[in-house]
Amino acid sequence: MGCGGGGKSPIPPTPSNDGSGQPSATLTANPTRVRGGDVVTLSLSANPTPISVSWEQVPPQPRGTFTGDRLQAIWTAPSVSSTTEFSLIANIVFPATTLSRSVTVTVEPPGNGGGGNPPPSPPAVSISYPTPDGRTNVVAEGVKLTLLGNVRAGSYPVSKLQVLDADGFLVQEWTVSDGGFRVDLERFGTLGAKAIRIRVLDSQGNYGEIPLEVINNPGLLDQLAKDFLRRYCAAGEPPRLVRFGDLSDGPYARPVQVWLHRGVEPYISLVQEACTFWTRYSGIEFRILRADERPTGDVYIVIEDKFDVDATYAAETIRGSSSSPFKIDFGSITLYRGWWSASDDERKILILAHELGHIVMTRDDNNIGSGHTDDGSVMDGISPRLVLHPYHQTAMRILYSHQPGDSL
Repeated sequence: MGCGGGGKSPIPPTPSNDGSGQPSATLTANPTRVRGGDVVTLSLSANPTPISVSWEQVPPQPRGTFTGDRLQAIWTAPSVSSTTEFSLIANIVFPATTLSRSVTVTVEPPGNGGGGNPPPSPPAVSISYPTPDGRTNVVAEGVKLTLLGNVRAGSYPVSKLQVLDADGFLVQEWTVSDGGFRVDLERFGTLGAKAIRIRVLDSQGNYGEIPLEVINNPGLLDQLAKDFLRRYCAAGEPPRLVRFGDLSDGPYARPVQVWLHRGVEPYISLVQEACTFWTRYSGIEFRILRADERPTGDVYIVIEDKFDVDATYAAETIRGSSSSPFKIDFGSITLYRGWWSASDDERKILILAHELGHIVMTRDDNNIGSGHTDDGSVMDGISPRLVLHPYHQTAMRILYSHQPGDSL
């Protein structure tokens, strides 16, 4: 990163319906255009789990064949003499009611010379973050799990990205296009360690998917958060919390004031983006002040420019304490030529967010390079990225619900 150190609730059960008070179900088919003899995968998401599911096709002739279980079945398409649309119907029996869901699949006749052509190529999805390491993939209600990845179109344009729970129930959905994506997963379905499904769909309903291991466990997430606090946000023995401001003048009590020197004002939008990053993951709000404004009180952050100075790092952060060694009253961020000459705005935002983190999150001991993590987050000293892991988010909420110097 090239920065200087320094510095004087339980999870409710998964809903049993779609919010209307009735059982819910969705049915998808992949692919949706085939030739005789091709297979179609039918995936049913139902909540609660149905007692039974029966399958039928309309028109009934020529007849295809169904195989599989309640929530996933295979339909082998029949041979046809002309292009034919079939409705594939799931009759779903719940304890108190029965629902029917259908999808349309088009079956085409063989081409000239006989023999079927291959079905349309489905889209593909890959994930670069998070990794199933038992830390960054631990989640619970109230946090965001950022998904970073890439989608690639097949025969048709990409349309949607979905996350399905282990039981096939749709958890969350976004509109995406071909290329890289960044989305925040905020609903995690059933508790426990499980493989959720990351699915990309195209405009015709064809899809590709990959599993992602997650652990929905509030107790484990709380433990990881407290371990992080002991290592990076506490001092002394037993550990006592070090934080910016207190319960009356710090984050959540009032917006964090960020005062810009005049040379930084042309980059106010980048400062705003860096602050928005912290708001997004922690809920902490910021108030950005221009040079001719003045912060109120003694708890604030100042950002100054030294763009004419070639330092060994792009930025430096100093933190000051006046009333207590556990309360940070003041933070000063200095931006050097390395920041000003960074190749793109995204890099500048990452550096700003990292430096803000030295004030609002990770404690340091006045040494260059201290306060850095080794976890691939925004505070990583070697390979930072613009994410906060779920246990960081939980740690922030714990930290700022206590007074400076409280025991953990």
